[in-house]
Amino acid sequence: MKKTLTALLSLVSMALLTSCNPDDVEKTDDIKAISLNASSEITVTEQNASENLLEVSWTDNSVYTEAVTYAITFSLKGDETKKHDVPSATSPYKCTGAALQAILGEWNVAEDTQVSVNVVVNAVKDGKIVNSGEAEVKVTVKSPIKPLALTIDPLTVNLSEEAGAETAVTFSWTDENKYTGASYRLVLKAGGKSETIENEGEKTLSFTNADFNALVREKLALEASVTADVEAVVEAYSASGILASSASVYFSVIPFGKMTEYSALAVMGTATEAGDDASKALAMTKGEGVFTWKGELQKGGSLRILVEPDGTKNVDCLIPASDKKEIVSGTLENITLDRRSDNPRKEYSWTVPAWGIWEITVNLADRTLQFDLKTKKYSNIGMVGPATPNDWDAVNPTLLSTTDKKVFTWEGPLKTGTMRFLNDPSSAGWEVDQYIATEKDKEVVPGESQRIVLAAVGGPRGDNMWKIVTPGTYKITIDIDEMTILYELTGSLITSFENIKMVGPASPGGWDSANMTPLTKEGNTWKWTGHLNNGELKFVCNQYGNDWGTSQLLAQTEGPGVSAAEGTEYSCNIGGEDWKWVIRNSGDYTIEIDMYGKIKWTINSLDVASENYPSLGLIGNAAPNGWNQSYENSTLLPDGNGNYTWTGELGADGLHIMCDVTKTDWSSPRFTAPYGGINAESGKALPIVWKQNDTNWNIPEAGTYTVTVNIRNMTITFVKK
Repeated sequence: MKKTLTALLSLVSMALLTSCNPDDVEKTDDIKAISLNASSEITVTEQNASENLLEVSWTDNSVYTEAVTYAITFSLKGDETKKHDVPSATSPYKCTGAALQAILGEWNVAEDTQVSVNVVVNAVKDGKIVNSGEAEVKVTVKSPIKPLALTIDPLTVNLSEEAGAETAVTFSWTDENKYTGASYRLVLKAGGKSETIENEGEKTLSFTNADFNALVREKLALEASVTADVEAVVEAYSASGILASSASVYFSVIPFGKMTEYSALAVMGTATEAGDDASKALAMTKGEGVFTWKGELQKGGSLRILVEPDGTKNVDCLIPASDKKEIVSGTLENITLDRRSDNPRKEYSWTVPAWGIWEITVNLADRTLQFDLKTKKYSNIGMVGPATPNDWDAVNPTLLSTTDKKVFTWEGPLKTGTMRFLNDPSSAGWEVDQYIATEKDKEVVPGESQRIVLAAVGGPRGDNMWKIVTPGTYKITIDIDEMTILYELTGSLITSFENIKMVGPASPGGWDSANMTPLTKEGNTWKWTGHLNNGELKFVCNQYGNDWGTSQLLAQTEGPGVSAAEGTEYSCNIGGEDWKWVIRNSGDYTIEIDMYGKIKWTINSLDVASENYPSLGLIGNAAPNGWNQSYENSTLLPDGNGNYTWTGELGADGLHIMCDVTKTDWSSPRFTAPYGGINAESGKALPIVWKQNDTNWNIPEAGTYTVTVNIRNMTITFVKK
């Protein structure tokens, strides 16, 4: 046990040393070992069994952030499996010889045998042991008196008003001692109060729901609907005193009954605008068995709830179970009532952990209270990330402005990249609350309101940030009550360019930097119409002579996945990876680049459309005739609207399409997949290219298919029957 205590103190010390937040240090328990005193040697005899032979007292000079309770554990030295727990105790704790005898009887300790008993006092907070003290007592039992064996059925007594006349709990015991003329009594203890029930010579005692509820409410002062632990001991006694007793048995009781109906409740405390002035307490709104209040609470302030407020503090109050208990948002608490008639009164209050808009709900029917943080409030919000002026400087982020601590705004230039927001930024750097996006690399859509997510200190952060695709001048508006953010693009870098030109094999000038093809500016849009070849291209901005401009417009993805399908819009990067757009099918196109960095490609006509192929033929392992250039069973026929169609059986393998079925010497142009690995998904239009490669589409499953080729938008569709 001493090793355990030493380890415990070491862990606490480490926690103090490693804390990096001053607020955390202030809230850390200041632990000092419990000083414990107990009788060193005890002999129990028949003559002194009724006396308090063991007294355990302790001193605890620790300073705890919340109230603690104390529990005692007796254990047999050398056999730690033999234990007896007292879950709630106050100093000094006294134990009769009969009770000691009962404990040793539980452990099957023989008479006239001296044993060493470890006595440990534990300080308990929130169900966890936070401090301990230990002593050793030598005990010898010489009395032939055997302890009584007490049984309680059930051990959790949930009392019901509806079942008032039915049996709620039964106490029964056995007594193996030979004395005569003994009477019995049951002793119940809870919360510093006790009640003794005489039972003369009987060894069983039962209570109805109604009777036991009255007993625990009136004699033990238990509150309705609140679970309480009750200690039970049965004693055999005569005129000479206690003859024998049982060991303590603990059971739980939940009384029934309703809380007094109140006409009014009000909140007050330094966390509220009322401060500590009861005459300014803020009224709660009364509903059906429920009171609610919603408003602003200050971080670190106190709060309590007045019952039937009259402008003074001399009224009943709803208080926490311990003083300065920190509120936990979304957690139900049992109501604790501090009555004005109590002497002394408990001046307990809650401590508010965060500045913000809170909602308080008092449910009188359930006897519960709940605090919910609806919106956190902040004095400052700053932005960080590659898109922002100060990049990743978390100590000196770019600050937004506000006049009401509700709406925060900023206007200025943003670059391409990601960004997030730090709330009340400080020298703590990243250890502050943050506003993040709903998903990773959430693309900013100018003019579209988006939801923000609070990533609080100590909670999950994630890497969800907003992504600026189009650099320019933005106005940012954050509404922390609505939890929304709005980006408005007020000036685009794209509209500020003096020229935009295209370059690459697909463009008329190829890679000739001195012969790039210019686009024309129309309002806030750059346009061009003309012929594009197969191949790749990109856009160069502010280009003069044979240089490569001040900026480049580039694709956001690489390789085969980039295509120029009719009507498709793409976001572009200004700078970054040198990714190009790929024109898979030559023809006449219209290109439009708007101020938001969106590029729209429109196919006016494709070169392949001028060929007017009378029919097309399937060829490959999946085709009906395989690689045989005989197409009588695999000819796709035109409908006059640019579509060629065929229906028949396909195998599970690859195929592509021959454009001129009259040629049987492999000289026919082909329609093929733009790249490998494209599977035929039933009903999905897939891209095709003309005269570029011999790459197959894969047919994953044999069966009957309708195959349609559209040479106007250059797609192929497989529909499985």
